[in-house]
Amino acid sequence: MTTLYCSCEQAEKAKIQAREAVVLLEQARRLLSEDNAVQLAMQHTDEAISEADRRAAMLEDWYRRTYSPADSAAH
Repeated sequence: MTTLYCSCEQAEKAKIQAREAVVLLEQARRLLSEDNAVQLAMQHTDEAISEADRRAAMLEDWYRRTYSPADSAAH
């Protein structure tokens, strides 16, 4: 029970941090867009946002499937 609780807590923290990373990258993109001299950086930032968003969605989906209340009865 304690190990499962720790795993759930760590998974939730990872899920939240992944989504926060997407938010921070989007803020960076907004700041970079204010300066036309950094268009190349914008492309890399957009790619990083897309990748971070995909990973965050994957973590959120995994977390939902692993720790959703409907599934906890089975554990």
